[in-house]
Amino acid sequence: MKLVKKIAIILLVIFVILVIIGAYMYRSSGPEYDGDLYLKGISEKAEVYYDDFGVPHIYAGNQNDAYFLLGYAVAKERLFQADLMKRVGQGRLSEIFGKELIETDKLFRTLGIARHGDESLKSLDLDQRCYQLAEQYLEGFNEFIRTGDTPIEYSLLGIEKEEFELRDMFAISGYMAFSFSRGLKNDPLIHKLSSILDSAHLSQLNLEVNKDYLFNGIADLPYNPKETSELIEALPVAPFHGSNAWAVSPWKSKSGKALFSNDTHIKYSQPGTWYEAHLEYPGFSFYGNFLAGIPFALVGHTKKQTWGLTMLLNDDTDLFLEQVEKEKYFHNGNWKEFSVHDEKIEVKNASTESFTAFESVHGPIVNDLLAVKFEQPVSMYWTYLRFPNDLLEAFYELSYSNSIQETENAVSKISAPGLNVVYANEKGNIGIWAAAKLLNRKEGQHSKILLRGDGSQDLEEYHPFEVNPKQIDPECGYVYSANHAYDTINGYFHPGYYARDQRSSTINDFLKENDKLDLDKFKELIYTNTNKKHSELSKGLCEMIRKQTLEKQELNTLKLLEEWNGSYELGDPEPVIYVNFLHHLFEEVFLDEVGTEHFKDFKSLMVFKHSYPEILLDPNSIWWQNKEIDGTEDPDLMVSSAFRNAVENITKRLGVN
Repeated sequence: MKLVKKIAIILLVIFVILVIIGAYMYRSSGPEYDGDLYLKGISEKAEVYYDDFGVPHIYAGNQNDAYFLLGYAVAKERLFQADLMKRVGQGRLSEIFGKELIETDKLFRTLGIARHGDESLKSLDLDQRCYQLAEQYLEGFNEFIRTGDTPIEYSLLGIEKEEFELRDMFAISGYMAFSFSRGLKNDPLIHKLSSILDSAHLSQLNLEVNKDYLFNGIADLPYNPKETSELIEALPVAPFHGSNAWAVSPWKSKSGKALFSNDTHIKYSQPGTWYEAHLEYPGFSFYGNFLAGIPFALVGHTKKQTWGLTMLLNDDTDLFLEQVEKEKYFHNGNWKEFSVHDEKIEVKNASTESFTAFESVHGPIVNDLLAVKFEQPVSMYWTYLRFPNDLLEAFYELSYSNSIQETENAVSKISAPGLNVVYANEKGNIGIWAAAKLLNRKEGQHSKILLRGDGSQDLEEYHPFEVNPKQIDPECGYVYSANHAYDTINGYFHPGYYARDQRSSTINDFLKENDKLDLDKFKELIYTNTNKKHSELSKGLCEMIRKQTLEKQELNTLKLLEEWNGSYELGDPEPVIYVNFLHHLFEEVFLDEVGTEHFKDFKSLMVFKHSYPEILLDPNSIWWQNKEIDGTEDPDLMVSSAFRNAVENITKRLGVN
């Protein structure tokens, strides 16, 4: 007994010592927020004040010092985050995490984001003021790396800090651009489904595919979405998602001034994606949301103007099936050699991984990244890789623009990723621009199926920025974006992966119906959690269920759905019923045609999300036909069956009430 007691005391002492050591290491590696610092990189006395929310307010005597201090402040709090984003874009995660990240590194090495950044540096005028300020930012960033405390993540991983260069900013922005791209995941599945489904089924998905453009044998190719999904999910930084933004003219606001709102939807992460900061020096006052490692804010405001972003979600990625013979590919009547990039990935606690990345005139060969296992090489045409990376210039000019015309000039420099830039200024002007290089597709250049690599379907033309969708001071008194599609312009519709009109219709209805808007009204709209589209679909489906004989529990549940206004308030039972109901109904209607292996990813496709409400409310839709029984089932019976299954499932899991 005494021995046990003695061992327990020893273990307790060891535990206390470890806690003390751990606490000391954590505190000593954390950022300091008080005191004076003597930094070589600034020319005048300056102050950085941190408010109660931890936001730095930088008061400097000149522009150079302001950006030096911004870089220092960001590195002090977000060095490891910036390091991760840089390493993602460059394909260097294995250096710090080991062999588990080799395949992810291969993905980004194959895409060539780092190579593209280096080529951009060669073509850009680095004497421009924006790049000079970027260097000032890097001086401050690296000053912390050289003299500041080492963040605890480096100690835990046993790795060294490394100073940042301008090329690292291009890697971060390249990763950002990739996180918005949908074609790599969606297009192979859409092409395969287009080979499996007949034209009538495709038409009701709004996929007008000319079967003559499809390749033989695609329908029988293996499909393994897990590999591609795991590569993306393995990324240690959060991908970007959609957003909401709107602005209203003075005559629709209570104050008589233009009002603005932007809610950027980004996947949760710790630390958060945005770094908020306030810069102040003589003649300039700016508050914005920055990415760690990038000196210019993506969202921000001065005393004269404000702007925000949502994702445009235009289709800027296309896949080409290359015709190959004897290690050459056929293009425009000639057999050409692939560009070859020999890559060496340094791996922590393991030997160096070497592989070769290939590239055609269309772009990198990406077969290993695709869920559909094509037998021929597939190349990826990506708008981001076709133009120099000028995002730094664009956001620098946005930060310093003083008029709506200067803002438009800045926005015009954005090639990819596609963005909706929403704007308001002190003069009362409001506007929105589709900021991107938008492809001018010709007949046969379908945006969501694989194209022929022989040159007959090459993408060559882009629309001039002047014809991109935009609105400046519209008569309705407001502009808005919720990642939805723009209307057809001059007979042309820009294809993309646009969100359904659920959020956009809610915003449009609210702004249309309300005048004399103020911040309280804006908050009401921001916090809206009611989806009218879901309520409408629910009521339509309930009418079909009412035709059947139901049990008491089913009737009570049906009544809840019939009276549901689309609210997703915490604790509401109706959304639980609705989502479960749709889950079972999708299996009843779509599973037999699409197939089990494709079904999960099929439901994530925007073409499906746009189409299913109309399909489910159309009793004559071809999708009601059951492939397994070779005939058409009664839609009312199928809907009722799905509803009963949902009620039974919910009751088993959550109880009667």
